[in-house]
Amino acid sequence: MSAMDGRAEPSGLEQFPEFDLSYLLDDGESPGAVTVYDPDAPDARWVSADVSGAVPLEQLR
Repeated sequence: MSAMDGRAEPSGLEQFPEFDLSYLLDDGESPGAVTVYDPDAPDARWVSADVSGAVPLEQLR
């Protein structure tokens, strides 16, 4: 995986990368945290985020 500047626009033949990731919620009824991970990774790598700090996709630029 790699990180990209979220403000960058693809130019020419360049395309944004796609990732086949999965996620888990700590509580399905009232989640407090979401964990995003690659189910095919040979080692454990993940990112967890507190739901209270999340931003709706509609508010992202």
